[in-house]
Amino acid sequence: MKKNILYVIFISIAIFVLHGFLTRFTAFDRAEYLVRDFFFDRREVKLEQYMGGEEVNPFTHEDTLIVKIDDVSLGNIGKWPWYRDVYAQYINAVNKFGPKQMQLDITFVLPERVPKTVATELQNEPQLLEKVSSIFSKSDDKFAQALKKYDNIYTDLFLVSQARPDISYIKQIQETENLVQQYSQKAPEDAVPMFRSLEPVLDKFAVNSMLSTVNALPDQDLILRRFPMVHVYQNSEGQKFYLYSSVLNMLLTHYRIKRDAVVIKEEEVILKGSHVPIDKKPQKRSLDSLKEKIKNINEPQQYSKNLYNYLLYEALVEQMEEDGAPAYPIHLVEEEGGYRLIDGKEIYDAALAAKSQKIQCIFYKKQDIVIKTPIVEDSNLNPIKHQVPINYPGRLRIDNFNEQTASVETYNTIPVKSFLDGYNIGFVPDFPGKGEKIAPETVAWYKNLCEKKRQSVISDFTSAYPEGGEEEFQTYILEENQIEGFYFFYAMFFEQMAEQFPGKKFSFRNYTRYYKDWSQQMGLPPEQVPPMTKRKLLEAIYNVYAEGVYNYYGKYLFVGAYSTGMADDVKTTPFGDMFGIGVMANAFNTIVVDNQILNVNATTQMVIFFVFAFILAMVYRWSNIRYCLFLFAAGIVSVGVIGYMIFYRDNLYLNMIPLFLVNTILFSGIISMRLLTEERNRKFLQNTFSQYISPELIDIMYDSKVQPQLGGESGIFTAYFTDIQGFSTFSEKLTATQVVELLNEYLTAMTDILLEEQGTLDKYEGDAIIAFFGAPLKSTEHAFFACKAAIRMQDKLEDLKAKWRQERSVENRNVKSLPDEEWAPGDKWPKIVHDMRMRIGINVGEIVVGNMGSKTRMNYTMMGDPVNLAARLESGAKQYGVYTLVSHFTAEHEFEHVELQRKVRMDEMVEIRFIDKITVVGKSEPVKVFEVISLKNDLSPREKILLPLFDEAMKLYQEMKWDEALAKFHEALEYERFPDGKTTPSEVFIERCKIFKETPPVAEGEEWDGVFRLASK
Repeated sequence: MKKNILYVIFISIAIFVLHGFLTRFTAFDRAEYLVRDFFFDRREVKLEQYMGGEEVNPFTHEDTLIVKIDDVSLGNIGKWPWYRDVYAQYINAVNKFGPKQMQLDITFVLPERVPKTVATELQNEPQLLEKVSSIFSKSDDKFAQALKKYDNIYTDLFLVSQARPDISYIKQIQETENLVQQYSQKAPEDAVPMFRSLEPVLDKFAVNSMLSTVNALPDQDLILRRFPMVHVYQNSEGQKFYLYSSVLNMLLTHYRIKRDAVVIKEEEVILKGSHVPIDKKPQKRSLDSLKEKIKNINEPQQYSKNLYNYLLYEALVEQMEEDGAPAYPIHLVEEEGGYRLIDGKEIYDAALAAKSQKIQCIFYKKQDIVIKTPIVEDSNLNPIKHQVPINYPGRLRIDNFNEQTASVETYNTIPVKSFLDGYNIGFVPDFPGKGEKIAPETVAWYKNLCEKKRQSVISDFTSAYPEGGEEEFQTYILEENQIEGFYFFYAMFFEQMAEQFPGKKFSFRNYTRYYKDWSQQMGLPPEQVPPMTKRKLLEAIYNVYAEGVYNYYGKYLFVGAYSTGMADDVKTTPFGDMFGIGVMANAFNTIVVDNQILNVNATTQMVIFFVFAFILAMVYRWSNIRYCLFLFAAGIVSVGVIGYMIFYRDNLYLNMIPLFLVNTILFSGIISMRLLTEERNRKFLQNTFSQYISPELIDIMYDSKVQPQLGGESGIFTAYFTDIQGFSTFSEKLTATQVVELLNEYLTAMTDILLEEQGTLDKYEGDAIIAFFGAPLKSTEHAFFACKAAIRMQDKLEDLKAKWRQERSVENRNVKSLPDEEWAPGDKWPKIVHDMRMRIGINVGEIVVGNMGSKTRMNYTMMGDPVNLAARLESGAKQYGVYTLVSHFTAEHEFEHVELQRKVRMDEMVEIRFIDKITVVGKSEPVKVFEVISLKNDLSPREKILLPLFDEAMKLYQEMKWDEALAKFHEALEYERFPDGKTTPSEVFIERCKIFKETPPVAEGEEWDGVFRLASK
């Protein structure tokens, strides 16, 4: 007990020291990263789920959209870098459809300049060069105008840490600093700046857009797992600021809060008063019931007249919903006595104008969003603060080759659209309001649309009917493709009007009048070619807006590099290489879908560590050492599985490496200690018992911690005696060397069986084996093991005899010149060896076992009256012609069977035959004796006949019905097991019946006990 208490105290101290070492040694951080990356990989949604169309990505907000500058975009628009008017066209087109915010992951540092080759070519023509330069400058102007027009465009601000460059460059840096500080936050004096300079953004862009920092620092292994919320920046004047990152700026828009609502702490960033949806699924409410409850309906808000006109048209003309509810929801936050509209004023107005009965609503509550930003260390072991761990859902794209279509299919973890899709929209006219005149630019757009549709119809016809003529084409546009066929005639009309009135512009209303006359002249059937009307024009505009609003309305656009040729913006992540825009989008999603990865807090980690380590120490100390390796592996696997389940279910990460290492250290240390100390105990058992019992039995004793009571232990055990029949004759026919050779082979085979059946060898006496079962290792089945050993020994002897009969010898081994009938020439052994028989006696009883003898010389043996009876049974077997004889103490022994898990009698487990009721020499108490034949249900066909015949004969014998018994014994004699022996049980009782018939064992009328008294040992 004292040793155990000391062990617990020692282990507790050791665990405390280990905890301090394993949790403070930063070299383990890289291993921790690998475990976390493995969890990411296991959790990644598999391709089959994408192909199955399941709701596969809970880590992505539905309004997140990556706009990729991909190979297709580069191939159609031109090589990188693009002129700035490309971005202007994209911004003007897409912003018509109401995206919430757009982050251009591009840094605009230098103005557009005339390419060197062109400048060199025009150096002698300064006026032309100036004109060309102004054209390039206009590209910047268009981009600046687009940025100014919309207040939802952010561009990159790249920070640097190197020393200041020359004085001319400092001015540009200071201008950018002054701009960005207006929407940043002052940092405390003790804040440690990571950056002291920046790449200055061109003034006309910096003024008209908002700048977001994008520097993301990798972990020690150079893998990007975090994205900053803010950067600590020290400006030219030594002032320190928190510059907001692109993700934080997106979050301010998403949660509809102002910049001063951001609270920056050491290990967290708090967005105070954020607007969080109570239920993300819109709810329909009566419009009338909301009118009086919305308190700020007349306050100025962001407003899209185009969206209003589009929704109003949809409600009045398209009638998407029976109740007239617009397709998009308004956003309300509950306030005292009503609601405050925080987004969707144009939707509300459209619903009112359309007299809709209901409107879709998303209700919000105000709460603080806490963004955890644990401090980590970079590859130079410098602390990195204010970075949120990114909960990556997987690779940005998964490519799969479809064998059926022989094409590559791409599945995205975040919704993706090509930059080219938005760019190709080109000019989009404002959606005309009810009663508004159609603007000339809208008419020009419509004419251009009709021409595009005409070309598309011609192309489709050519593909469908390669050899089709004019007649087939007319049928095609009037009947097969009526949906877009009429555009062919509209385009033809506009073309002829331009030819007839070159340079003249008409209002759309005038065009409709001219078209009416033109269509009649052309003989166009009005039921197949609809007249040109304002509604048709609005329908065309509506179709463009419907697609655009579906793709971009309310979206957070992350626009950036996504082409193999733009490798400078490729980052290494847990899922391999990923474009920077994908990292940024994943960081944004991590917050807005509330999937932050949090570390289990330090206190809980410590408690888990101590409990886990203490349990392991106890398990390794007192478990069977054979199972400790399995327990070690189970500990590793269970920690990994539990850690992954917590990560998968709760986005909580439990530090794995300290738990893995403490398991390894405790296992190695404790098991090594046990192997060194406990090996001495094993050697003691081996030295003490190896000559008596099998090594396997010693191992069982050692593993079960059974310590035998040396010096004498009394209990119910089984005594076991064997002897070779007539062995003295063997010595007469064999030389001493041959006798030893034979005995060694015989005793080895029999002893192996004895030890395999958990027997303990007492001694050899010549050819005799004396043994016992049940000690020193306790077993309830010792009698059964003894009977099994006897059956196996008899079977083994038959095998040995068959082997000896087959063995030949070149040299003459018949040294004593026995006649050929006793030792055939060439045989290795004489006939007496070929016919060897072995007798076995078994008895169960109270026996004393232990080390007995003198103080200086002792032997592990057995003593007791049951031992003597076992010896008498072995010798008495020859009088009946049987070879395995047991007492009724053995045959009727009841014991707990381990495998069957119940109590059984011996006769349930082995086949036995009642032989006689006798008293042996030196004993007065009668004993019933039985022959052990085989294991249960393993009788030969002859034995199955013999046993019932012999049992019936014995019953008649005990009833003193001598004639009937004689008849039955004669029947049984035909099936005796060893008919070639000196006698058999049936022969013994035939003779005995004859004697008792003449001289009855008792006088007539007296009751006979059936006991026969053996006259010799």
